[in-house]
Amino acid sequence: AEAALRNSEERYRTLFESIDEGFITAQVIYDAGGQPVDALYLEANPAASRLTGLPDFTQRRLSEVLPGADRDWLEIYDRVARTGVAERLE
Repeated sequence: AEAALRNSEERYRTLFESIDEGFITAQVIYDAGGQPVDALYLEANPAASRLTGLPDFTQRRLSEVLPGADRDWLEIYDRVARTGVAERLE
């Protein structure tokens, strides 16, 4: 079972690192009132960095990577976090 899990993880990592589409996973950070205030990028593939022009932003906050970023980004991340429905952005 462990070997199968490692094999699956290796295939996922290979696909994640090699696809041309930018792919990001992030955790939304909420204030005490439940409003989104920031996001922590958990993973970003090389295509995400290439397409955004930003260096590797894994394990960094939105506010750190893009100070003064439009509030729309947080609203999109919040919507995805609350609904579980992925969104495509250009």
